[in-house]
Amino acid sequence: MTAFGLCSGWSAVAVLVAAVLTGVAFGAPAAAWGVTVRQQRDVNAVFRFVIMPLYMFSGTFFAVTQLPHWLREVAYVTPLWQGVELCRTLALGTATAGGTAVHVAYLAILAIAGFVVARITYRRRLHA
Repeated sequence: MTAFGLCSGWSAVAVLVAAVLTGVAFGAPAAAWGVTVRQQRDVNAVFRFVIMPLYMFSGTFFAVTQLPHWLREVAYVTPLWQGVELCRTLALGTATAGGTAVHVAYLAILAIAGFVVARITYRRRLHA
């Protein structure tokens, strides 16, 4: 984005940090779950029934406002929507302190909880 002049200065750094936070918010819980997987079909099921719907309802490809009201509310609580919205507002310069704090807190809580659970599941797996 910086190379094409779409984002510069601190906003580019903020978008990068937000993208990393979004990745960690997904990666830590996935690592906690991944160590417990025994069969490949479980991984396939997660991709089919969790990851794909997250992409569809994240606001990345089309506006979440196009969804029915009840499904829009579901989309707003998904971690990918939080990350996409955080990165979008930071890149466009429309971020507010309150909105950014909510998105960062949501993603940070998910990442910390994922690390805590991952620590427990890895310890159990290593000592089993």
